[in-house]
Amino acid sequence: MQKKKAYSLMSALALFFGLLFHGAGGVAQQAPNRITQEIVSGSMVPVRGSANPHAAAPYDTGHVDPSTRLTGVTMHFKLTPEQKQELDTLVAAQQTPGSAYYHKWITPEEYASRFGLSNHDLEVIQAWLEQQGLSIDQVAKSRNSISFSGTAAQIESAFHTEIHN
Repeated sequence: MQKKKAYSLMSALALFFGLLFHGAGGVAQQAPNRITQEIVSGSMVPVRGSANPHAAAPYDTGHVDPSTRLTGVTMHFKLTPEQKQELDTLVAAQQTPGSAYYHKWITPEEYASRFGLSNHDLEVIQAWLEQQGLSIDQVAKSRNSISFSGTAAQIESAFHTEIHN
């Protein structure tokens, strides 16, 4: 009995979100703009939990030479709570027999449109990185990460941090 209720609730949620996000002629909603103000370098805060556990004093062999070129540095962007909820609902519907979305997969472009950064936000972030003297290597097809390159000094300056070996 409990499983049937959970299944019915999941189906109802999947239908609701399916109608909400695909109702207008099957077109998915565009990701909302998250960046609403100019990026100000002095207002940065550390991201908790982002440090590698091996980046601890006992393993530190010193500051990286500032002229060292670092390639493939990647910033990953978290889903908004709304995007996370929509993605969870979509995945559940895709895996629920009887759902209108059962085994109906979305394209990478649809994923990017619904769960990635908006085009506006990508443009703002890319422009900011380039203003810091960094070069864009790649934007993920999913629009949830950007890889870039630059010298250790440029990256340290842009992100107000130190890079160590």
